[in-house]
Amino acid sequence: MNAPLHYPQDGAPYGTPDLYREQIGEAAWSIGLYAEQIQRYCTLGDDAGLEYSTRCLIAHARFAAGILADLKSMKAEQAARQQSLTQPAAAKESAHAV
Repeated sequence: MNAPLHYPQDGAPYGTPDLYREQIGEAAWSIGLYAEQIQRYCTLGDDAGLEYSTRCLIAHARFAAGILADLKSMKAEQAARQQSLTQPAAAKESAHAV
């Protein structure tokens, strides 16, 4: 099992792209684990284990895809916010130039 994440209080990456990437990385680790189990269950002919591990792999892949969608959304919002902050300044500069 993965060790719990421990961040110092001052440097906690909550709400940052790094946290999203870390979550995706942890899901990828789990996906790799379940992929190995699926291969073993196929070799052993264990259909119950094969079904369980396949379902877990799919659940973790869906989780990672959801987090990736959230990451992309957050980055788009940050870009839009940054653009809105820089546009008024550019508009003021062009007004003064006239």
